[in-house]
Amino acid sequence: MGVLGVLVAVAVPFAPVIGQSTLVQWPPTGQPPRPSTAFFVPYRPAELHATVPCPVLLAALARPGRTSVLSTGAGAGTGLVIESAAGRARVASDGKLVPVALPVTGCDLRVDADRGGTAVWVGGSVLARLPGARVPEVFAFDTDLDASAAAGMAVTARTPYWFASTPTGWKLGLIAAQAVLVAAALVLLARHGRRSPRVPARCRRGRWVRGGVDGLALVVLASWGVLGPLTDDDGFAAMIARNAGAGGDTGNYYRWFNASEAPFALAQQVVRAFAEVSIAPLWLRVPSLLAGALTWLVLHRWVLPLALPRAGPPWLAGPLAAVFFLAWWLPYGLGTRPEPFVALGSTLVLALVLAATSRAVRRPLLALGLAALVAGLTAAVAPTGLLAAAPVLLSLPGIWVLLRERATGVEVAARVLLLCAIAAAGLTVMFADQSWHGVAVATDLHRAIGPSLPWFDEGLRYARLLGPDNWGSAGKRLPVLLTVALAVPVLVLLARHGRAVLPRREQLVLAGAPVGLLLLALTPSKWTHHFGALAGLGAAFLVVAVTALVTEARGRDPRTLAVGLGGGTLVALAAGLSFAGPNTWWAYSDFGMAFSDGPLWPLSNPLLWLAAAGAVLALWAGWRRRSPGPGGGRADVAGVGVAAVPAVLAVLAAATSVALLLATFLAAPLRRGDGYSLPAQNLAALRGSSCGIEDHVQVHQELPAGVLEPVPGVTRLDGFVAQGGYPAALAPPQPGARYLWGSATGDPLHTGSLRSAWFALPAPAAGSELAVGVAGRLGSGPGGGNTVAVEFGRSAPGGVVAPLGQHLLRDPEPAERGYAADAAARRRQQAQQPELLAWRTRTVRPPAGADRVRVLAVDGSVGESGWVAVTGPRRISVTGLRAFLDAHPPVLVDWPIAFVVPCRRVVPAVAGGLAQAPAAILAVPVSPHPVRDRWSGDAAQLAYSTADGGSFAGVCRVGRVRTLDSRLVGDEGRYWGSVQVIDYGMARDAYDTRTLRRWLPGWAGDGRYPFD
Repeated sequence: MGVLGVLVAVAVPFAPVIGQSTLVQWPPTGQPPRPSTAFFVPYRPAELHATVPCPVLLAALARPGRTSVLSTGAGAGTGLVIESAAGRARVASDGKLVPVALPVTGCDLRVDADRGGTAVWVGGSVLARLPGARVPEVFAFDTDLDASAAAGMAVTARTPYWFASTPTGWKLGLIAAQAVLVAAALVLLARHGRRSPRVPARCRRGRWVRGGVDGLALVVLASWGVLGPLTDDDGFAAMIARNAGAGGDTGNYYRWFNASEAPFALAQQVVRAFAEVSIAPLWLRVPSLLAGALTWLVLHRWVLPLALPRAGPPWLAGPLAAVFFLAWWLPYGLGTRPEPFVALGSTLVLALVLAATSRAVRRPLLALGLAALVAGLTAAVAPTGLLAAAPVLLSLPGIWVLLRERATGVEVAARVLLLCAIAAAGLTVMFADQSWHGVAVATDLHRAIGPSLPWFDEGLRYARLLGPDNWGSAGKRLPVLLTVALAVPVLVLLARHGRAVLPRREQLVLAGAPVGLLLLALTPSKWTHHFGALAGLGAAFLVVAVTALVTEARGRDPRTLAVGLGGGTLVALAAGLSFAGPNTWWAYSDFGMAFSDGPLWPLSNPLLWLAAAGAVLALWAGWRRRSPGPGGGRADVAGVGVAAVPAVLAVLAAATSVALLLATFLAAPLRRGDGYSLPAQNLAALRGSSCGIEDHVQVHQELPAGVLEPVPGVTRLDGFVAQGGYPAALAPPQPGARYLWGSATGDPLHTGSLRSAWFALPAPAAGSELAVGVAGRLGSGPGGGNTVAVEFGRSAPGGVVAPLGQHLLRDPEPAERGYAADAAARRRQQAQQPELLAWRTRTVRPPAGADRVRVLAVDGSVGESGWVAVTGPRRISVTGLRAFLDAHPPVLVDWPIAFVVPCRRVVPAVAGGLAQAPAAILAVPVSPHPVRDRWSGDAAQLAYSTADGGSFAGVCRVGRVRTLDSRLVGDEGRYWGSVQVIDYGMARDAYDTRTLRRWLPGWAGDGRYPFD
């Protein structure tokens, strides 16, 4: 049965499927050829056929100049271009040029491209064969000809048979057979394994304390679901789950040509089930919250009682476990990423292996079988699922003893095969909805586009962990560095005493987290969020390590002093290095966050931690002097105390981290007041519904004739010039460029001032506000500062204007933009990111009675970026973001924002090898800091990058993107994001599609993508 189970599992990836492809036809049936977007994903179809009738070619040749008869929107370098110029026609396909000499009769032109190459036909005869030419890239079907002149022209293209498929009856039968065989294998292990003579009775002492610790931990986890931070991939994973229904596969949506997430798609399938009910952030966090709660219960109620049966009253480990588990789970475990599920799976495997090898269950072989099943399923969650193998690998000697017990050689082999068949269920889950060919293509795309890094680049993960941005926040550093620091004294302890001090169960737990850190090196990407998969194993390690060190401290070995001093120093350094990181978090979770811009002083000082340990040890020593044990004396007390230093420091640091996380995340929304925050959105969702940040953003739109006109008067320019005074690289703002002044002259020591003439201010209208365009640097600088203000007034007879006050225009404060506090650092950052000096809109509200307005500006800064420019005032309309986006469907939401816009249901689908062309984009802001990149503005562009296989690369290839001014209500100037509208100059997705289905063996399908 075991052999059969393994063979069936191996057969599942190669079982036949019904592959799906899409046939695209342009123009649509019954319609004339009109330009249209066509975003193929991947960009090169599996095959393409274009037909240009002879009358169309002749009409193009008759036109003066160059005429594009047909283009696929990628240019001659990678796409298909058929054009005429100077009475001649030519075809360019994938960079290969073919001149076309038309015969007198029969001049119909056809281009056929597939994996074998490209052929150009004229009048039914082959003009040229290009065996090396790839199928051209397609982003659009475009032509310079009008509909009547282009009549009869057509293009058909087929997307590849890759990921979209449905299992055949054969495959479904194999999956069902595997399920039956796994169940039968578990029954056999339960029946034939020797029963344990007794099950240790559960200790009833301290059960109320255990229950209280469980309740407190679960309450903190539930509260964290409302308060906790975003992860960098929440929006990415949420959009994968949302699009899976349209695409028929768990594709990557934004990049990698929408390659399948298989074979690691189990977590996405769980999130997908929840996303079909609601996409509210709090609801999508429920799976990770459940995984965290179960991980805690398995750790507290199962792992620790088995691993620490001799550590005094069993409930004493509970508070320690809560502190260490929360220190691991709070910064890593929330959201839609797969790490919480890996943490649950690996912790459950550890518990089952401990139970089996320690005979704590009546049927240890059944526990072993369940461990194999959980390990196999965990491997299907993510590459970090390898962590589930750590407990199994470390307990192989104990497992081997258990398998050989009262069994012949044949029985041992049978048991091993049964375990293999059970673990192979993970392979069946991996390929249940995908074929071997689909996974091979997806793996090839991930490897070719990246990131796909070898094990010896694991140092990059730790470099990010110690970096100054949200990858290396203090809360994320602490559990990892504590684990590494405590591993040293624990290894010394094991080397000195081994099993004499620590039973094999404790050794297994102590080795689990360090081995898990080593296994992480095998994952292809090196991001710090993967550390979250160690939440269970890491917390168990810390509890057992602290307990073991305290137990060792009770002895009288003089060498414990050296262990305590060395280990204590390492833990103090780890704590100081952890709190030297900022308390900064991804995207909107950083709004209002305290200590976001630098080290958490004085917690970043290792001497503070050593002093704290000294204070605790002083209290400990005083208690020991009052209650000395046999042979106890002053030296003995000191030795025992110093040996416990690593344990004391670890507990203090972890408790401080947990307290700091809870306090700052509770205070952040309170500091925001009525401004947007994710906790406020979650609370609103609990009370009813919330559209997230859409409810807090307003979009600025220009009004016809919105530019105000000046009344007769004088504009005073001292160092400013009219209609100039800003770098030529900056395009003038529209329409505010009619009246514009700037101070940039090329002289870095130049300064000046401006006072414009008064402008007539009309009566305020509903939904409109006054706006001024600003470019350059606002704020302080060497020798002075740049200021821009708007002054209002009331006119009187005789042309006299009575001032009513000024409104100073500001950019976000340095702390809000992530800038360093000193001016020199800010100038360096602005030099590295010149877009921060670009034109931007600042709005003001006129006071009652004002009918005049003018602009005041002072250039008081020197240096290359010391200039400032400003436009005259204009009226703009203000629209709520939700209403604006509702009028521009479908809206592409960039992945850093996608998690917090639950009302944005109409998004472009990526399915069947095609992506819908979006009408608007909800984009991330340009990163406000060149080092502390909270937004990963460059990474957000992956969806539009051909180098990264971006699904929406056609937006930049055939569209013109225009960014609208917008603001976060009550928090004007904060870099919340941006709203973009796209003008394609052609129809969107005006083509016919037809789904093609084909019976394919699991190893067959269209070939891999032909990269450059």
